[in-house]
Amino acid sequence: MLNSLKRRVSKVIKKIDHSHNSFPIRQHNGFHCESCGTKNIIGDLFCCTICADYNLCSECFCSKLTSKNHELNHPCLIVTHPSRPLQSTRLNVLKETFKNKDFNISCDICDTKINGIYLKCNVCYCTFMCLECSKEHDKNHNLILYDTVRLEKFDIEDLKLQKMLDNGNFGFVYEAVLRPYGYHVACKLMNKKNFNKLSLRRLDFAQRDTNIVEKIHCVDKELEAYIEIFSPYIVKLLGYGRDQTQRLFLIMEFMEKGSLEDFMINAKKNSYEIPLYLKLRIMLNIASGIVDIHSKKFIHADLKPKNILLDSNQIAKICDLGSMKNANFSTYDNNTGGLYYLPLEFFMGKYDNKIDIYSFGLIMYHLFSGFRHAYTANNQLQLVRLSKIPLNFIKNLIVKATSMNPSERKTINFYKNILHVYFLMLSDVLNRFSMVDTQHLDWIILNLNDCLIEYINNLYDVKLDLNMNTIQSNQFLEEKVKKNLPKAIDYLKEINIKNEGLKKKNIEQLNTKDFF
Repeated sequence: MLNSLKRRVSKVIKKIDHSHNSFPIRQHNGFHCESCGTKNIIGDLFCCTICADYNLCSECFCSKLTSKNHELNHPCLIVTHPSRPLQSTRLNVLKETFKNKDFNISCDICDTKINGIYLKCNVCYCTFMCLECSKEHDKNHNLILYDTVRLEKFDIEDLKLQKMLDNGNFGFVYEAVLRPYGYHVACKLMNKKNFNKLSLRRLDFAQRDTNIVEKIHCVDKELEAYIEIFSPYIVKLLGYGRDQTQRLFLIMEFMEKGSLEDFMINAKKNSYEIPLYLKLRIMLNIASGIVDIHSKKFIHADLKPKNILLDSNQIAKICDLGSMKNANFSTYDNNTGGLYYLPLEFFMGKYDNKIDIYSFGLIMYHLFSGFRHAYTANNQLQLVRLSKIPLNFIKNLIVKATSMNPSERKTINFYKNILHVYFLMLSDVLNRFSMVDTQHLDWIILNLNDCLIEYINNLYDVKLDLNMNTIQSNQFLEEKVKKNLPKAIDYLKEINIKNEGLKKKNIEQLNTKDFF
């Protein structure tokens, strides 16, 4: 049923986006995820070095999902390039193969130089370790094993530049082919004038008066910091390099469907309504990416629809970490491009990660209302357009996220978990009904929303411990929703919405007290 809906959504997307060119992608043919069952894994492949023939996709690895006898702390080898020869993933073989390899890195635990393979904790901030220290590390933390450098460096000749995708003060973005591996990428070619800006990000790598060589070195170190945030919902940085004039270029994964901004513009231009299913998933993807950024003590500081990209499967990913700030600092510069999506405290130069929550709320407003935000005299979102959003819980989330008082904005986990609950609800509906089209699905969800909104909001605000981690809170909410959702589903069956064309009768009877 879920696959059936995905096919229907895909048809809608193709009408909205006329660029249907097929591009070689980072697909690991013949490898499937042992956790979710996905075949021919796209993106990064994680191979357990302890369990034989045990592979995970990026999403399951980052979500700490396991099966069989695999344990979280089993070191997993990350395979970025599908065409890279994969001789063995067994830990003992890898240790022997790379025992004399020097990656110029020291263990953050025992402070000794590491020779050969090394590991990185995907939970702890910037923690690299040797094999011996990894044995004593937290058993609930997943570990990435490296047998190559963390960020590969390329020559400009390794790229076959094609059409230009974007340009701005930063430079140019091109579609390109990465010659050594044969698949499409995006190449971000920086302007020379950006050397100063790039070297002054709040990661404290260099001072203003450093010379150009030191600034270039500092940018290289900053790029290393970017891979600290590993997430399936952040556009992958595949490598970097410099051309003959020392101009920096970044190699990113290619996002076939372009930006969320262009996606919404094309939908409006062609009078197509983006399905509710896709809107919810996009916002859940964005929330998941922000969770990963904030968990590593960073602030994105430039979230906007243009910096949200969609891949070939309409999965949303956050891009452009160039304005990212380190959350350990109390004051920051205000150099960023997305001023229209930033709150008042940003311009005062003293803020925290709640500015990302504000931007997240405005993106949600844009996606669900169909309009960029506008303010009244008292700096509140226009109630007229907000009232056009049919989902009560979305309106509530937008109001909470865009509060002018930063302390009133919830953490990103709050918004992610609420969206996750409703996405579960939608999936349950898909498993119980055979819809003719996505419009009928939207109608069912709108009515289920009337049934569940008060219950879920009260549950989350009163009973849920916001300090619990994402996995615990998701399990807590799933249990509550799954317990009560069948009652709502059965009631919808009683009013014959399936067999009578989803007639809107007895809607007034769909209220919370009937089910809880």
